[in-house]
Amino acid sequence: NEYQNKKISKAYLLKGLNTIERYHFINNAIVSGRSSGLDHKYAKYAKELISESEKQKKHLVIDQFTNSLLQNLPDKKLFEANFDNKLYYFSSKTSQKKLVQYALQKIELKTNPNAMLFGISIEHIFPEKPKHTDIKLSTELVGNIGNLVLLDQGLNSDAKVGNNSFELKKPIITKKTNIITTKEVFNMNSNWGEKEIQERKTNLIDQLYENVWK
Repeated sequence: NEYQNKKISKAYLLKGLNTIERYHFINNAIVSGRSSGLDHKYAKYAKELISESEKQKKHLVIDQFTNSLLQNLPDKKLFEANFDNKLYYFSSKTSQKKLVQYALQKIELKTNPNAMLFGISIEHIFPEKPKHTDIKLSTELVGNIGNLVLLDQGLNSDAKVGNNSFELKKPIITKKTNIITTKEVFNMNSNWGEKEIQERKTNLIDQLYENVWK
């Protein structure tokens, strides 16, 4: 209502919403941290925001609120320590599927705000049941988000993608996908194994801890 009534700017609306989303993703979804007292904090700053009449003072309240949340944000080391246990996906173990999709979609939308992410699926770059490859990877590494990308509707069922090797998938996916971050992964790598998965996981940690919320 405050934004609709032009009492706060769009930039400050987004600042508040992005900070809330970032906090809950990192603290609750990944670190499983406590949120005791958070309801009281939200109520306190909501009352202050409504009670102020000037736009500048409302913006100051949002600044104070976001700073208060960020002061209690788990540090990056704790985020990284819990990363593997929360962001993984197997076709036979789908409990974390929605969280993985959410994380990858946030990164894609940061890169391409106009992306149409309907009917997408999750693709294992190195397949769960590989063929046409002599490379062997641990089950945990195959399911890790570093080995996962979003794939357009229909492409995941393409027989030429499926459980084929990275080298066989690459020309098909780079030609047909509309998902920029997926295309980048295949374009930027000539091979795909443990080293590439670990490097991508490190990159995803950096993006998901801070960059996608800016």
